[in-house]
Amino acid sequence: MNILEICKNTLKEAISEKKDYFEIFSKYAKENSLTEKDRTHCLILINSFFRNYFFINETTNFLFGDKSKEDLIYPIGLYFVNNGLVKVLPEEETLNYLKDVLLANNINLDVEDNVLLALNHICYEKRKFEFPKLKRGSLKFFSVKFNLPEWFIKMMIKHYGKEDGIKVCREFSKTPKQFAMVNTFKAPIPGSEELTKNFKEIKTGVYEYIGKGPFKRNTLIKDRNLINVQLAYTDLLDKLPSLTRRNYSIYLGIKSFFYMTLLSKYYKDYNYATIITKELKENYELLSLKKNYGIKSLFFSEANSDSLKAIISKKQDLFIVFPKSSEFEKARTNPDYFITFNQDNLDSLINNELSDLENVLEFLEEKATLVYCVRTLGNKETTEIIAKFLEKHPEFELIEEKQYLPSMEENSLLYYAILRKK
Repeated sequence: MNILEICKNTLKEAISEKKDYFEIFSKYAKENSLTEKDRTHCLILINSFFRNYFFINETTNFLFGDKSKEDLIYPIGLYFVNNGLVKVLPEEETLNYLKDVLLANNINLDVEDNVLLALNHICYEKRKFEFPKLKRGSLKFFSVKFNLPEWFIKMMIKHYGKEDGIKVCREFSKTPKQFAMVNTFKAPIPGSEELTKNFKEIKTGVYEYIGKGPFKRNTLIKDRNLINVQLAYTDLLDKLPSLTRRNYSIYLGIKSFFYMTLLSKYYKDYNYATIITKELKENYELLSLKKNYGIKSLFFSEANSDSLKAIISKKQDLFIVFPKSSEFEKARTNPDYFITFNQDNLDSLINNELSDLENVLEFLEEKATLVYCVRTLGNKETTEIIAKFLEKHPEFELIEEKQYLPSMEENSLLYYAILRKK
């Protein structure tokens, strides 16, 4: 298969089966022995396609109506992102590829010429092209503009009002700000020039990334001298209670490095930490924590929240629950997230979030603190879950809850509720 066919098959499989595209692409890359250069070109095209998916969808529908739309959207999308955005392959090659696809779909020569002219116009004008049927201010208009599904935009407007809901959606189409905090287990940070050149300190030990290269490839981030963190997390850490020689636990239903910031906060007081992760392979760095940092008071296990009895033998003074959620935060960095996300799973996710919270109750000391965190937004997974929990468990009181939205100054997406056992 050539590059365009590999991209087309990867996209088709990822979208139709709602799977991670990188895993699918890696399979095709290996089967076709792609060079590093070809791998890079493929990933650029695939990511560009996902970042413009709803625009490409609308373009295809505008040009062809419903005729063979499912078969045409991938080659037309690849042609569009290649010519209009990234230019990684020769135009003649992609033009001939598109002609073959159009002819294979019984598009006659006259219509084909018109279609190619229209596509060229759209590509050169990029997003300035106005669709006659696209009403400005409609859900479809915002879907194309922000590359978000209409159901998500509707949900944001319903939960936060039109003005704030649209602000949230606008931020989803932008690259989020990146923040990091000092990893106290590896301090002091070597290479102060690297720090001052690429990071700006915004409060003690917390930095905003201002470098030009990819954040994750920065030396200080790769070597874990600095830990990737949201500003919302630093706010939550400041509000957690002091612990001295006590027990605390964190349950991770998702992949998260939040445990590193938590360990940094409490380790100096020799508190005993238990980290339970639903899938250890998702939080693989836990395996090297003791060896790398010599944390003797740390214990970790792989388990679901309903299997904690086999792990926790003592009552905990603090329990933080990070359940598996819709994790809309991922959509800010993964362009395919909303396209492959299965909306039908929302109800089961919500039920499991409440169950995870309730499963830890028997392991709490009197006056213990219970924290619920989700990297998402939408009342059903946030405030409504806490309201249901408090109604069922009046022995708890709500100390504080806060929803961070991407449109706020912190540029974070996180909801947390701090509860205390009476």
